[in-house]
Amino acid sequence: MLVEKTTMFSPKILLQNHVPVYKLVQLPGEFVGRFPRAYHAGFSHGFNCGEAVNFAARNWFPLPIIPYEEILCKEAMLLSSKNPKKDYTCDPDADFKRFVKGPFASLIHKYDDAISYLKSLDRSLSILSNSKESVSCSICKRDCYVAHVNCNCRVDPICVFHDKELSNCTCGMHRTLSMRGDLPKMKNVAKKFEEEQPGHKGGISGVEYVDTDLTK
Repeated sequence: MLVEKTTMFSPKILLQNHVPVYKLVQLPGEFVGRFPRAYHAGFSHGFNCGEAVNFAARNWFPLPIIPYEEILCKEAMLLSSKNPKKDYTCDPDADFKRFVKGPFASLIHKYDDAISYLKSLDRSLSILSNSKESVSCSICKRDCYVAHVNCNCRVDPICVFHDKELSNCTCGMHRTLSMRGDLPKMKNVAKKFEEEQPGHKGGISGVEYVDTDLTK
C-alpha cells in the first residue's frame, strides 16, 4: 500500500516521452539530495522511518535567498506593537507567536554576545548606525540584518559571528561595526518576549537595554 500516493507513472512512459529517469536504492544512514527542477517519487520495501527536509544552496537561485533574519525581526517588532490577548488558549495565532518570539529572543541574545566580544577585541572599533536592508556575509553567505562588520581585509562585509577571522585580522583591526539604529528597541522587545515564556527566571543576559546610544 502506497500511503498518500494515488497515482504513479511507469518510468517507461516517461522514457518514451524523452524524460530522463534515474533510480537508486537508499540504504539506512544515507542522504539523497534532489536538484532543482527534478521530480521524484519513491516507496519503502517494508517497515521504514524516513525524514525529508527542504533546503536549497545559495547558487541555486538567480535571485537573493529569502532574508530569514530580516523577516523574523520585522515580524517580531510588528508583533510587539500589537495588544496581546490575555487568553492565549483562544488565540488562533498562538503557535505562530511562539515560533516568532523564541527564535527572535535567541537571535538578539546571540548578536549581543557577538557584539560584546567584538567590542572587547577592538577598543577603537568604529560603530555606525545602519538602517539598510539585509547584506550577505562574504564568508558564510548568511543574511545580516541586525549587524555586520566591514573590514579593510575584505571587500565585502562579514557577519559578527566569525570570531576566529576577526581575531586574526591582518589589517590592524581597521574595521567598522554597522548596527541597526533600532537595536536597543529590539533588545527590549526580546527581553519582553523572554519574560513571557513559561518558567522564566530572569531576563536574557545582555538584553537589559533602554539606552539608545549605540556607541557605548
